[in-house]
Amino acid sequence: MNLTALEIGLILVEGSILVSFLVLILYVRRRMNPALVRKMRKGSLRPSTPSWDWNRLQNLLKETESISQNLSRTLEEKKEIARRLLDALDSRMERLQETVNSSPQGKGSVVEERESPDPVLKMAAAGWGVADMSRRLGRSREEIQLILDLQKWTPEPSKG
Repeated sequence: MNLTALEIGLILVEGSILVSFLVLILYVRRRMNPALVRKMRKGSLRPSTPSWDWNRLQNLLKETESISQNLSRTLEEKKEIARRLLDALDSRMERLQETVNSSPQGKGSVVEERESPDPVLKMAAAGWGVADMSRRLGRSREEIQLILDLQKWTPEPSKG
């Protein structure tokens, strides 16, 4: 069974609360009347002996159990909510992936045509300036200059 980080965190919170209640119970037990504690250790005091401390301890134990049950229910509800959210996220991701995969490829030709250095090179061969080419093609001067600089360093394809 794979647990998500949220589920592990909620389990740790529930465990820490239970440990805190255990520490509280042990603290209350130690703070009780020391003579009563000694008698309980010796066995001379029967657990059925009525005492307000026993009643208080039993009430604390019942409250602890009640809180633990409520926390367990809340944890289960949160796990279910997390599962639903993850499922919804997965379905949205799948729809998004399908949308990306099914996008029309016809737009690529427009981008390729704009990215092509051929118009720049043709205009440069015709004697156009960088500023004129920039205005005419709707590109920045730096882009036009870069295309021209790259063409100077690129060997021309051999004809033949």
